[in-house]
Amino acid sequence: MDTATPHPQVGEDHDRYWRVWRSVDDHGRPAAWCASKKAGAPEEWAPTLHAPTLAALEAQMASPPRRVRTALSDLQAPQ
Repeated sequence: MDTATPHPQVGEDHDRYWRVWRSVDDHGRPAAWCASKKAGAPEEWAPTLHAPTLAALEAQMASPPRRVRTALSDLQAPQ
């Protein structure tokens, strides 16, 4: 099972919109670099990014991919 461990931000440029963390594998070894979009980030950006290297993740954060919208992603939980 992949679990997440917090990781310090990679830079002030990305700190405003992204929380950067490192996932770990079943044996506790570092796995992918990940970034979760913070509140206030543009709606059209993907909510989570992941990459095998920090440099690749920073490139994604500099030019985030668009969010994929499906009928299910637009459903809201009953109030």
